[in-house]
Amino acid sequence: LLQQGARLPAELITEVRKGVYKNSNINIHVLAPESLWGEITSNFEALPMENRVNEGNKLFPPLQLHLHSFDSDLSLQEMVDQHTFDISLVSNMLLNQVTKQDRTESEIHKEGCFDPLLDAPTYTYGGLQGGEISVSMLPRSPDAILSDWATLSVRHHRNSSVSSELPENIDYVELRIDFEKTALIYEDLHTISHWVLLLERYITREQVENLNNKPDILTVKSGIGINGAFTLIVSSNSGKEFIVNRLENKLNKIIGENAGVQNRSLALKIYDETRKIAPRLVLQAMGISRATEEILGLMIAMNVAGQVLPISCHNGIEVWISLDDNPEWFQSSNTYRADLCRITLEEIGDFLNVDLLIVEGKFRQVYDSHGITQVKASLSLFEDIMNPSESGDGYKDARLWREKILTAIENVNPDSSIAYGNVVTEVEGDNKYRLPEKIRSDFRDGRFKLRSSQGVFSICCYTEDQPLDISLVDSAQTIHMIKSYTTQ
Repeated sequence: LLQQGARLPAELITEVRKGVYKNSNINIHVLAPESLWGEITSNFEALPMENRVNEGNKLFPPLQLHLHSFDSDLSLQEMVDQHTFDISLVSNMLLNQVTKQDRTESEIHKEGCFDPLLDAPTYTYGGLQGGEISVSMLPRSPDAILSDWATLSVRHHRNSSVSSELPENIDYVELRIDFEKTALIYEDLHTISHWVLLLERYITREQVENLNNKPDILTVKSGIGINGAFTLIVSSNSGKEFIVNRLENKLNKIIGENAGVQNRSLALKIYDETRKIAPRLVLQAMGISRATEEILGLMIAMNVAGQVLPISCHNGIEVWISLDDNPEWFQSSNTYRADLCRITLEEIGDFLNVDLLIVEGKFRQVYDSHGITQVKASLSLFEDIMNPSESGDGYKDARLWREKILTAIENVNPDSSIAYGNVVTEVEGDNKYRLPEKIRSDFRDGRFKLRSSQGVFSICCYTEDQPLDISLVDSAQTIHMIKSYTTQ
C-alpha cells in the first residue's frame, strides 16, 4: 500500500529474492495512486528475471505484478477486488495527513536530561481508537537549547509569540495527524492479510494495540531506516486459532485427550502469555517448525524460575525481554543465547538496584545439556553491560548497550511487566509504554548497583516421571538447572 515511493516494490522484491529464496515465485499486488503506476512498472521491469526456457519451461513468470487504484472513497476490500494476502506492507501512509499547529507551554520542571546522541528530538503520543496522533517537535526530556531554538523559530515565523499574554512560555510546533481513516485501513488489512507490516515515521505500539480489532503485535522495532527515523510493527489477527490448536494437540498427546476443556483453556493461556513475552516465537509457530515445543518449554521455564527465584521488589518494575526478539545483540543469529531475560529495577531511597535473571527453557523427550551453554553466554553479555563499577574504562560502549536494553524494555508489551509500590502510578495511562524518567536516566547513565545476576536452565522431560530436581551447575555465575517431569 503506497502513497509515494514508487521504487519500494521493486527494491523489496530484490531484497527478498536472495540466497535460498532467489528463485521464489511471488505475486505482488500494489495499491497506489494511478499517477505512480508508470514508475512502479518501470522499476519492476528492470528486475533481473531468469529464463523460463532454461528453468524447466515454467508456465508462468516467477514474479507477477498486479496494480490496484487507490481510492479513499472505497473500502480496502473493494480496492483490491476481494483478494486475500499472506503479507501486507504499508509505508508512509500517515505523511499525507499531517497538519501543523503552533503550541505554547510554561517552562515547568521536567525530570530527565536530553542526550543528542541517544534521544529522539521529537516524541509521538495519542492516536487511540482512531483519534489524532500528535507529534511534538520538542523532545520528551527537557533541553534548554532546543526549547530556545523552537521558541525563536516559531516567533520568527509568526512575527509574534503564540500567547501574547505569556511571552515567557516555550513556543514550539506540533504535528497533528488524522488517524481515523488510516486506522480503518489498518483494521481492514488485518482482515485480508495473515501478517501486516507497518513502516511509518510516526507510529507506536500504542496506536496499533488500540485498533478496534485488537491485533496481536508480533514485533516492534524502532529507530530503523534512514537516520533511525522509522518504526516497524509486525502484527497479525489470523494466527491465534491455528497456534492454539497446535498447542492443544501437543497437550493432548502429553496429558491425554480426556483433559478436554482443560487442555483448550491451558493452550489459550499459553498462547496469550507467549504473545506478550516472546512474539517472534508466535510468528515462528505459524510455520512448519518445533515452535510449539519451544513455546511450552518457555512457559514452563518462566513458571519454575518464578517459583525457585521469586521477585522481591517493593518499589520498582519487573520486565521480561525475549532475547530471540533481539538477535542483533549477539554476533550472529546462530550465536548461543538464552530465551529470556528478566530485569528488575528497584528504587531504594534515591538509589537504583538491578536484579538480572537469564532463563533458557527446553521441552524434550530426553535430557539436553546445551541450555547451560546458552545461559552462560547470555549472562556474560548482560553482566558486562550492567556492571558499570567493574567495567570501568574497558567498556566505552556500555551506555549505548544500556540504551538498547531500555528501548527493548519500552517496546515490549506492557502486560509483560509488573510495577510495584509508587512506580505503579508512574506507569499508568499514556506512561505505560515508558519507564519512569528517574529510573530510565539512572539506568542509562550507570547510576545503579547490579544487586544480583543469576541464570536458570529449565528442561522438562515430558516422557519421564520423576521428582522435581533443582541443582546449582555453576557457582561462579550462579546458574541453576531445574529438571521437571510429567507430574509437575
